Amino acid sequence: MSTQDHCHIPLSYAAPQAPVRLLELPPALLSLIESDSPPMCLKSSLAPKTSSSHVVLCTPSQTFSIRQVQTSNSLYLLQPHAPTPCADSDAFPEIPQPGLTIVSTATSYLELLPSTPDPIPQLYQSLPVYHGWDTGEDDEDSDFAMQTELLDQKGYSGLLEHATVSDGEFLRAWTETGGFELARIPHRPSAAISLQLFNKLSDASLLSRIHLFEPSKPFATSNIWNAIDEDSLPIPFLEAFLRRVCDPMEGTWGGDAGWVITQPRLAACIGRLLLEAEHDKRKHLPRGSIKATEHPSLPGFLKNWKDFLVDKNVECNVSLDMLKGWYYQPTTLTVAWLEPGASPPAEVAKVSEVGDAPAPAAASTGAAAGRGRGKWHEKFAAKKRK
Repeated sequence: MSTQDHCHIPLSYAAPQAPVRLLELPPALLSLIESDSPPMCLKSSLAPKTSSSHVVLCTPSQTFSIRQVQTSNSLYLLQPHAPTPCADSDAFPEIPQPGLTIVSTATSYLELLPSTPDPIPQLYQSLPVYHGWDTGEDDEDSDFAMQTELLDQKGYSGLLEHATVSDGEFLRAWTETGGFELARIPHRPSAAISLQLFNKLSDASLLSRIHLFEPSKPFATSNIWNAIDEDSLPIPFLEAFLRRVCDPMEGTWGGDAGWVITQPRLAACIGRLLLEAEHDKRKHLPRGSIKATEHPSLPGFLKNWKDFLVDKNVECNVSLDMLKGWYYQPTTLTVAWLEPGASPPAEVAKVSEVGDAPAPAAASTGAAAGRGRGKWHEKFAAKKRK
């Protein structure tokens, strides 16, 4: 027991302190970091710096937001240093005295939070719109030309490099948007030209006896392109459309290896395109026009959607559930296109609130009845007067 007074560890403070940031990792990410080639990267946007600007950590299929968390107590990073002779050399001259040095102090740490960003709104706003192989027009409202960093012969890879999402999530958004490269510049097709392409694709398949929906008979890109017989039709645009309507889980994305269109996926895509094309058509009408402000009727839209599919030999039921996130209803009998990332107009919410509210007359009547029941002394006085 007499030796306990001599049990101590010398502690020193290094100057200057080493800059260290502590990062708290979920178990799944920890196993990735410990692998030989960690498939992770830090990404940030090229957009102008704002209060919401941030850096994210990405795996091949997931995105994690990085948040700084302040600690109530300081965290010290210790490093052992070479043993020193014991101060009480007369007592224990043979025992070296180990020591520790504080090499860094942290008052905060970084926390990773799973994030589910949606790159589709950004792609819709930034990509120039492709209107057709005969017009060569681009959307004048697009601000894509301002992003000169991404136009310098980088194309899709340039967009992906600075998109604050994982590669897998960005690819899904790119596919849903119908994105493709033309002269090394990323584009997205208009709804009208996408519908026109499918009309040509459907007609060409009938004339050339190409099976679009038969899993046992996948068709090649070159075969359907030759059947369409449009030399100026960009093959990247054709392949981008096929990626939108083929189920990647079935392994049917294959260029000349073969494509098979999935009917439910095609039906949902056609419904979105029809609604968006109607929106684009009304958007270009003169201001003040009645047709520019009114919305398609819900029964009429569903009928047109179904008729379009039946005309193309697509056997699939249709419903608004297939367009979730791409529409809103101004009234119960109308439907309208919803821009990606946008919220329904304020007046739609007000109409919904008014429609769900109880009738004022009924509320007033109920309140009056309550007041009548509560004033028992007035009833008693009235009977007494009689």
